[in-house]
Amino acid sequence: MNIIIPNKTYLQAINAIAYKKRIIAQVGGTRSGKTFGNLQTIKTITEKKTKRIITVVSHSLPHLEGGAIRDFDNILESFGIMPDSVRTKHPYIYTLGNSIIEFIGFDRPSKAIGATRDILFVNEANKLPHDIVHQLMIRTTEFILLDWNPANEFWFDTEGYEQRESTQIIHSTYLDNIENITKQQYNELMIAKEKHDIEVSLNVFGYWYNYWRVYGLGLKGKKCGLDLGNPEFEISGIDYIKGDLMNTPYKNDSFDTITCLSVIEHEVDYDNLARESSRLLRKDGILYITFDFWNPKVDTSGIKLYDLTWNILDGADVSRLEVSLGNHGLRMSSNMDWETKEAVINPSFCAPYGKSYTFGILKFIKI
Repeated sequence: MNIIIPNKTYLQAINAIAYKKRIIAQVGGTRSGKTFGNLQTIKTITEKKTKRIITVVSHSLPHLEGGAIRDFDNILESFGIMPDSVRTKHPYIYTLGNSIIEFIGFDRPSKAIGATRDILFVNEANKLPHDIVHQLMIRTTEFILLDWNPANEFWFDTEGYEQRESTQIIHSTYLDNIENITKQQYNELMIAKEKHDIEVSLNVFGYWYNYWRVYGLGLKGKKCGLDLGNPEFEISGIDYIKGDLMNTPYKNDSFDTITCLSVIEHEVDYDNLARESSRLLRKDGILYITFDFWNPKVDTSGIKLYDLTWNILDGADVSRLEVSLGNHGLRMSSNMDWETKEAVINPSFCAPYGKSYTFGILKFIKI
């Protein structure tokens, strides 16, 4: 039997529940015990006599199987409970006392949106869209547990959850879970810290600087901006450089999210863009692409914008783009309907050279 020592994330979550907080958000670095603390909290809840339905969700079932489900099994074993004696597989449903705990991967979002539950735990909340999580939240009668590494801003920041009086934010780092970290894990973290310190001493803010900031210190990640020229105006908190998005100076696996906004219609090779985006993104990272679009094809022969040729994409262009990205491990998040009905850009509103078209937006996930 393994002995698991309760850490800060668990103790503060239990305290937040006692104070009737609606949302308990665990945000911090790697190995800080965020997920484990939330699962320990769930185990404690099941020891009460009140019957509860508890749902644990994340962006995919394989992710849960390799993380939260494995951790929950370890917690049960530490109490002398054999997981196979209290659960079914596919779906993963545990029965503990009077409570039911279900683990659901949202590779198919319709799985549980319509169901009601008492307690919700959203694992790696930043990897699930807000519309799905919101639907889950409004069908949760008691409280909601969240956790994530703060690699970038997402709906928790932009939709105002942080400012709610009913929200409790628990910040943690590996130091808050040091008693449950092996010597080998600690040494890996210290190597990352050393590389971070070297970058800082050289005034280089690259991969290790950002990695240690997010996964070591549990702080929000750095934002980078890249363009062929200097930005017309700069936004505070973004590090800008001049460069080519098809051949950037950043290291492999540098980013969790890349946005490519109204760029690919100007002399961008789809295969080179796909290769570089795949190189830069970490696994499960997200690429957003926006572009000028219209079906049927709009002729822009001989027209230049920003001293670059201008191609308003049509359905055939988008299909080629999807194939190129797919060849480099980037999967489109959903099927699209490319029927065009309303030209939001037209001769009566901001139309370059009198051309009528609309905008397209695509989301790709690195698999």
